[in-house]
Order: sequence, then structure tokens, then C-alpha cells
Amino acid sequence: MAYYASRTKLSDGRTLGDLMLSSPPFALRVGETKMQRIAMPPGTMVTPPDGYFFPPGGVAAIEMTIVGRMGRRLSGNVRIEPSTFRGKVVYSNVITGDRFDFSFDQLPLNTAGVIAGRFYFLVHPLRYYYCASISAGIARWEMIESFQNEELVRSTYNQEVKLGAFYIPVSDKKIVERLRRRLDDYRALRAKQLPRRGFRLPPRTGQSKRKPKRR
Repeated sequence: MAYYASRTKLSDGRTLGDLMLSSPPFALRVGETKMQRIAMPPGTMVTPPDGYFFPPGGVAAIEMTIVGRMGRRLSGNVRIEPSTFRGKVVYSNVITGDRFDFSFDQLPLNTAGVIAGRFYFLVHPLRYYYCASISAGIARWEMIESFQNEELVRSTYNQEVKLGAFYIPVSDKKIVERLRRRLDDYRALRAKQLPRRGFRLPPRTGQSKRKPKRR
């Protein structure tokens, strides 16, 4: 929401986030829910950064569901992505009374193994991946959707395939349809990019390195 609120533009010059914050403040008890509706002048247009979640066009009003939560204010000289904080998963042995605490990312939930050509996700923060290939025990991952600090983060990297036990398969058909479009956009973007100055691509397998000439 933070990404689209800051990058969705209204025809009056404001962002969607500006509009949301224009609502008068009010106090909520913990767990209390309140609906807030902000009407827009006729002819107001909205332009999101992309069409994955809602299309551009006219907007009559926005409706928000606001829930009271208990939180802790953080301050410092660095930006912090709140979704990176991990909650605990507690396993209790009802016979012995033993208790074991794990963070969610420590649980190998994917018992079926990784399959090339399928989509997966991780949480804290939420990230969606495509397994492009598997070769010699190495999986090539393309992270195609992750929103962190109001930015869309994407990347490609290699990893030992055994760590795929922590990647959860995506089964929702609507999400898979969106991720296929994301994957096409990401690959098109990568095809346009050139290597940065000072960065040299590693030599191909079997390619000999040239010896420097003596002066």
C-alpha cells in the first residue's frame, strides 16, 4: 500500500497518500475498526504507477478501513522496512510440556521440492519469485515483486536448490496471472539494461583469459 499510495498521482497534483492523510485524525481503541470515505470532485482522475492492482481512470471516492493497533515508534538515521520484523511460531509438546520458538522464515514449509518454471514466495518482507532453472544443484531465482520502503525491488541470483525448502509455492490463480506479467516486464527491463561502467562480466566456461601485454 505504501508503494502505490506514494506513486499514484491524482489530477489535482496530489498523491493517493496525500489524499489518505487528509482525513481528519481520530482516536481508536485497540482492535476497533472504522470506515472512512473521502469523496472526490467530479472529473478527478487517478494514475497509478502500473495496472497490476487497479487501472487508471476517474475516481469518485476512496474508502479506507482503519484498524486500531498497538505499535512502537521507531526513529533513527536509517530507513526501516517494517515488514522485515518476524513474528514467532511456537511449537508445544502437549505430552512433555516442552516449547520451541521459531521465526516463520526458519520453517521449511515446502516439502515437495523446487520445480523450475513455477512461482514461489517468502515473507518478512513479502517477496514473489520465479524459479527460472535448476542445474547441478543450483537454482536460479528471479525475484519479480517485493515492495520495500515504498520501492519495487527486483533481482536475479543463484542459490543452492536445497534452500528451496523455505520457498512456498504460489497456488492462487489470480496471483500467478499477475506474476507472469511481472516476470515479462522484469525480463524486458533487464534486456534494456547495459553493464555498468567498471563492471566486467565473468568469462564464459572454457574461455581463456588474455595475458596483459608488457610495456
